[in-house]
Amino acid sequence: MVPDRASARAMVLMGTQVGAAGAGALATLALAALLPSADFGRAMEAISAAMLLSILFSLNLDACAMRVLTQGDAAARARFSGAATRVIWLGAVLALPVVVIRAGAPVAAVITALALSLALVRLGARQGTALGRPLGTVIPRLMSRPLGLGGAVLVLWSGVGASWWLPALTLALATGLAAMVQARSLRPVRPPASGGWPASHWLRNAACLVPGLLFLEFFRDMAIVSAGLALDDAALGRFALALTLIALPGFAIVAVEIATGRPIAAAIAAGQPVNPRLVEAARLRLAGAVGCLGALALALPLASAWLPADDLSPLLWPLATVPAIRALIGNPMAMLNLYQRDATVLRICGAGVPLTAAAIALSSAGFGAAGAAWAAAAGFGLTQAALWQACRRQTPVDPSVRVLWRRRPTAPVHGHRSPDPAPSGRAAAPAAPG
Repeated sequence: MVPDRASARAMVLMGTQVGAAGAGALATLALAALLPSADFGRAMEAISAAMLLSILFSLNLDACAMRVLTQGDAAARARFSGAATRVIWLGAVLALPVVVIRAGAPVAAVITALALSLALVRLGARQGTALGRPLGTVIPRLMSRPLGLGGAVLVLWSGVGASWWLPALTLALATGLAAMVQARSLRPVRPPASGGWPASHWLRNAACLVPGLLFLEFFRDMAIVSAGLALDDAALGRFALALTLIALPGFAIVAVEIATGRPIAAAIAAGQPVNPRLVEAARLRLAGAVGCLGALALALPLASAWLPADDLSPLLWPLATVPAIRALIGNPMAMLNLYQRDATVLRICGAGVPLTAAAIALSSAGFGAAGAAWAAAAGFGLTQAALWQACRRQTPVDPSVRVLWRRRPTAPVHGHRSPDPAPSGRAAAPAAPG
């Protein structure tokens, strides 16, 4: 059977998302081999800081794009189209002096430019999804990271002497180019921008989604920046390299969540039996995690001869619990969002993210990179477990592997609200980690 256009487009986006995430991780590993450990640590800290700054620049207003651009009136769409972009540029201007004081003028210019372009491409991707142009906006965003880091790899491989901030510079250029491609794609469909600033309820809704965004999509960047408060550059490079290596098994789980998330969400919204889809997702997650973690264990001795860092085992195996926990528990945050339990996600992630960041910083100061790894694993595991318990109490679905041997109700039961068939600002399938 030939898939319809929407299904074909979803398959293209899914394949691009997983492929781009894998290519970005491989480019990061190549940078680790080409840069001294201290320079690699500084480069990864700069990129992660820019990733987090991009959220601050945009105030996460891009999360409101789907609701405003699809459900708002013409005045609201025009106001959002102008206000969201103005907020990003204003955030960059206000943050630049602070970044200059912290990092120096040349590096601050690179980090601010990268954060600005990252915020713009995130906004462009959300607007494109809302306005029916996902291929022309989402794919440029996904490809910007592997292309930017790959450009840095080519420059270093050619033997040209370059500073540690070269990866951030090439990534800023790639994301800036992606933003221009998005603007060209959106030009025929974007509402004409009007004056004014964001509505207060847009800002409230966007702020409520930040903790979940940090936990699900920016956890690696949050961990690197937190550890960088205490670790020296070389130790931070080892920690960032371990996070990159352990992300490779995570891509298999993310691919399963992307492939199975939309059918699960559609079945829940339609009131259809969802248990068979949950069983399929759990089996695929387990198979992917076991296979990839086993392959990583076999390949690590070979990789250690190529990568410049010392023995990474004290860091890797604590961090290996992150994809293992994700394989066992699934994605309870997505289920809570589908059943409109946003307040629950806000409470749990709003407590879990800052506590995890503080634990990573304190453990880094006391126990080095190994302490940062254990704190990151513990923080992720406890937050994920709290989300899972809330999902089991507040929704009729259990996304964990328990579904393999224990049946649970799969239709709304007493006390459960029916899910929102088109939740705004949320995605049923998670984005691949950076």
